[in-house]
Amino acid sequence: MTVLLAILSAACFGIGGVFMRRGILASNTYTGTLVNITVNSLVLLPFSIPHLISIRFPPAALLIFGSIGLFVPMVSRFFAVAGIRRIGVSRSQAVVATSPLFSTLLAIALLGERPTSLVLLGAVSIVAGLILLSQSRTGEQQWQKKDLIYPLGAGLLFAGRDVVAKVGLTQGVPPVLGGAVAATTSAVLLWTITGVFYRHGTLSCNRKSFWDLAASGLFWGLSYIFMFSALKTGEVAVVTPLVYASPLFSALLSMIFLKDIEIVTARVILGAVLVVLGGVGIALGR
Repeated sequence: MTVLLAILSAACFGIGGVFMRRGILASNTYTGTLVNITVNSLVLLPFSIPHLISIRFPPAALLIFGSIGLFVPMVSRFFAVAGIRRIGVSRSQAVVATSPLFSTLLAIALLGERPTSLVLLGAVSIVAGLILLSQSRTGEQQWQKKDLIYPLGAGLLFAGRDVVAKVGLTQGVPPVLGGAVAATTSAVLLWTITGVFYRHGTLSCNRKSFWDLAASGLFWGLSYIFMFSALKTGEVAVVTPLVYASPLFSALLSMIFLKDIEIVTARVILGAVLVVLGGVGIALGR
């Protein structure tokens, strides 16, 4: 059951990316982020309620996840959506998956962790994957190397989230509750910003794109639910490698469902494989 839940988590993340890629065609990055995070929080909230009824941790610990919500998923999701819009879902999600490299660097700098040989090999693999992903060929979606800053920014913020969230989790906050608090904080902030600074054209989508964007939020929310459930029933060493395989699902699903708008090359697939292997190596080596 643990293996199945972890695979479902990776698959849902890939499916959500495909829906986002479709939905963003007739929308914009801000609208995509707003709809996605709103649905994301609505998916997570019901699963977090039981933990609020029987609190077994310092309530103040929730403030840690509220502070995380100021940046993740709000800003990180904006970067991730911008990356999908600019360089495609298969390449973008593979670049976002470099977050273990950033979390390792942050852990070394802030927490004094010492990297093992497996962690170092994982870092080299991720860098090699990034080099491949940063290259393009004639016939692919037109994009510039500077566009990689968006998924890289998302990966960096996810890494920062992991380091800060570790503090809250050690105080006994259930992961699904922490995720719900962060997502809800981001959703409330985004709607507040929308209400205060709304201008004509800020929100843009037709009916089909709205449902595609909502579906992306649903599947990304389910991805977290499956991941938390897998971690609850199984060992991290089993769950993590399977969850980190999500970029491979993104590439495969893009080849099947996005072949009319996105070209997935062998270079992208190899780059994604190297990033995934690097992420697994770092996760298992820490």
